[in-house]
Amino acid sequence: MTDPNPARLPNSNTEFTRGFRQAFDPVLSLLIAVLLVRTFLVEGYLISTGSMAPHYYGEQKRVVCPQCQFQFAVGTEFDEDSLIETDDFAACPNCMANESDLSNQPINRGDHLLVWKNAYQFRNPRRGEVIVFRNPNEPRETYIKRVVGLPEEEVLIRDGNLWVDGKIVQKSLEEQRAQRVLVFDSAYQPPDSETWAGRWSSDTLISGWTPTDSGWKYRPEYEDDWLTYRHTLRFGGVHESTVCLPESMHEQVATAFIPRKTPFPFAPEPPFPGVRLEENCLIATGVLSAVTHQKLRKVIPTDDYQSAVDQLLVKSHRTHVTDFTAYNHDMPTNRLSPIHEFSLETNIVPSESSGVIFIELNTPTGFLRCEIDLKAQRVGLYRPQEEEPLMEEHFRLDAHGFLFEISSFDDRLLVAINKSIVMEPWPLNSASDSPHTPFEITRISGSAEFELKTLKLYRDIYYTSQNGEYASEQAFQVPADHYFVLGDNSRVSSDSRRWEQPTVPRKLLIGKPFLVHLPSTQETIGWRTWQIPYRKPDFSRIRFVR
Repeated sequence: MTDPNPARLPNSNTEFTRGFRQAFDPVLSLLIAVLLVRTFLVEGYLISTGSMAPHYYGEQKRVVCPQCQFQFAVGTEFDEDSLIETDDFAACPNCMANESDLSNQPINRGDHLLVWKNAYQFRNPRRGEVIVFRNPNEPRETYIKRVVGLPEEEVLIRDGNLWVDGKIVQKSLEEQRAQRVLVFDSAYQPPDSETWAGRWSSDTLISGWTPTDSGWKYRPEYEDDWLTYRHTLRFGGVHESTVCLPESMHEQVATAFIPRKTPFPFAPEPPFPGVRLEENCLIATGVLSAVTHQKLRKVIPTDDYQSAVDQLLVKSHRTHVTDFTAYNHDMPTNRLSPIHEFSLETNIVPSESSGVIFIELNTPTGFLRCEIDLKAQRVGLYRPQEEEPLMEEHFRLDAHGFLFEISSFDDRLLVAINKSIVMEPWPLNSASDSPHTPFEITRISGSAEFELKTLKLYRDIYYTSQNGEYASEQAFQVPADHYFVLGDNSRVSSDSRRWEQPTVPRKLLIGKPFLVHLPSTQETIGWRTWQIPYRKPDFSRIRFVR
């Protein structure tokens, strides 16, 4: 008798083949897809040098500052293939404490990048993009840099900024976030000391400002009650501070500054290390030490003189923000450049729906004030001491809190709330003048009660023209089908400023990196003296390349 449904008849060979294909086909398809992607679309590259720090790391040691607990990286190899010695202490980029011991820290490999190899088959690189290419001066080497000059443009570096065809290049808000460099994060606050009260502090003895674990709370109880950021150092530095004395003190002070005699052939010992006397002015180099401060106070036992010495101590803690990068270990500090372009980011949580919050930023042309009217849902831009706004816009504010950003990058002021620009960029028109480099960078006050959850101060990326041959002294014309490229770590980057063949031909482009996919730290596993090093993935640093 014939089975009415022959399709259900068991057949061991057929069932086995079908089951094998069902199990194997997805795996085979995945392997083929991975092979195709690997061969034609995506490839991994390792950053071995430090030309893109602090945004993308080459080989480095990672340490935690013992003062503020901020974690940072110190480079061990740079574009010039110069391995540096890191068996001492490094300065923290957040609080500048030079107490981070590098001697026992392992060397971590550089960031691994996934690169989209076909990205530029159908379009050209854009300004600001990070690209991977073959070094035009050594084609066997693979480099990663940022495109700053496009074909047939004239590129010039001036005051740390880029100029193209006679105009300053202005980054968008997203580009600013991708390239800015952290100066100070209030979530990593070092302890105060007798001579150092921190960078964020109130301007009055009695204040409505109260510090929290990562920020500040404010109650509007007093007039002119500002929370101000002053860039201060606890110790060290090469900056100079000056206090001038009355002529009546000159002879007595000059006598005290006569160097002590020492046995030949040693040089005379200065009586006050780090301090010199010039034309009746006391000049301190770096932060005045407590020992030297007390010795200076004993020279003349009068209130006027001792007050001047105390003033010198306070001044010596204040300095300019520079293009210092902790990654560049042992970089001579006298070569650093002062910075005049900053960005403030803070999370504001109002306690009420009325009142005004004032946030001022010291721009290259002086202070500008942003007023946030909570009740009117309005944001305005003012010059200090002026009642009429330069501009104002209505913007819906979240009563539960909002992210506020203000920046003075690239000769214009940007104001953003919750990552959206709230008004047209305001031109600063400072490019033709000498840039203003402030000690006091930003300050906050208001007539409303609110909390600042975090405060992060950033600086703009600073392109140096030192030791550069191209685009440093005069504008450089980029040839057709070529690109002018720079590294983010401008101090040590070998790039278009210095190469014998300065630009990158389009034919040498490899692709566009889009993901840092395997950042890691070096760890060891074992027992007693038997230790095996291994790379531990650092998933917190996996991110898209911008």
